[in-house]
Amino acid sequence: MGWRKRALRALMVVLAVLAAACDNIEWGGVDVEVGEPTYERAEPVEAAEPDTLDRPAGPVLPSGPVVFHVQRLDAAGRATIQPVAELTDDSLRAVGPTGGVDAAEYARAFVDRYYPAAATYTLFRADARVGTFVVDSAGAVGPPEAAVCRPTVGYGVVELRAPADTMSEFLAWPPGSRREGAAPTIPTVRPEMPELAAVLAEQGLRARGLGDGWRVRRPSAVRALDVGAGPFGFAATFVLRDSVAMGPPGPNAGMAFVVGDYRAATGYFPIFFEAARYEPGDKRVLRWLDRAELLPPVEDREWVLRAYGDAVGWYEVVGLDGAGERAILWSSRRPVCEAQQPSDLAD
Repeated sequence: MGWRKRALRALMVVLAVLAAACDNIEWGGVDVEVGEPTYERAEPVEAAEPDTLDRPAGPVLPSGPVVFHVQRLDAAGRATIQPVAELTDDSLRAVGPTGGVDAAEYARAFVDRYYPAAATYTLFRADARVGTFVVDSAGAVGPPEAAVCRPTVGYGVVELRAPADTMSEFLAWPPGSRREGAAPTIPTVRPEMPELAAVLAEQGLRARGLGDGWRVRRPSAVRALDVGAGPFGFAATFVLRDSVAMGPPGPNAGMAFVVGDYRAATGYFPIFFEAARYEPGDKRVLRWLDRAELLPPVEDREWVLRAYGDAVGWYEVVGLDGAGERAILWSSRRPVCEAQQPSDLAD
């Protein structure tokens, strides 16, 4: 049997040599094609999409200028700062992590860039420069499990010019990013403003069918404004079974927000009105913050409003729409923020 194995092995060697020398051989009367295997080559991939589950992208910080909200806390000038929006060429963008980026990682990167010790921001009120904010410590970065919408807050001190040294809230910009306007006019709340604001709010509620069971009283927040026709305007917020702050409302709560203007010939009249009834989970309470040049075309300064929900706050911008009417043009509200438990966002 040994000779048969040796003969078979020799035959296989001969076949291998023949296969290397030609493409076709005859095996038992059958033509067999022999040759190197060929494979289809794929086109080169110029840019592969990364697997974002295995390798999440790092935090993408704002590329455009950021406008901030500075709120003074006491007479000594202690204040907080937090971002309102990023300005792009023709729109506003909410500031915060996107695309599954860890909230704490984003907050740390944001703090490193915008809140280093001794960083300064220029304070404006109604387009007029009124002082400076100096960062002295970073704020709420939050633990790794912090909610994605926890605000990124810094702390510092405001240095104010007279007569703005009595003000408490401002919009803040990086130095040199905004031209200084005329000295600010600081209107005062006239005695008749709260009562007349209540009249305008009640009229607006009745027109929208929201006034049943709501006896409109003095506003929960009122601010005198140099807006519209002159320095006798105002913005007022009224709430029903609620407060002008973050926190869950009572059942069937409500909000009315009115901006009034004044003309000597006609008296006070509304130039903007928002109102709604809501249950817990749907809260939206508005308060006037300031006005600024934010969006093109620059035909009228936009109004920046502070909004409060059950557990989170955000910002809204009022400007002229396509019909020339004032309307909410932009909001930084993110539904995902309110889908989380209020305890996750508690200060």
